Amino acid sequence: MFIHSLYAGASSDLGISEGNIGYLSGVSPQRMDQVLTALERASFVRIKYCGIVVLDLADLRNWRE
Repeated sequence: MFIHSLYAGASSDLGISEGNIGYLSGVSPQRMDQVLTALERASFVRIKYCGIVVLDLADLRNWRE
């Protein structure tokens, strides 16, 4: 979704819940909340109602907890 050549007009706003991201990645809801909170503190994403906004894609790709 974030490959510009394939999705040139794509938004950085992901309309997917924390629970669904956890389900798709095989991570417990508790762990998903911890990871997303850490990503938000690092200013890579912003968590909102029923979605996540990617703020810094380059740093997010390189992030390791």
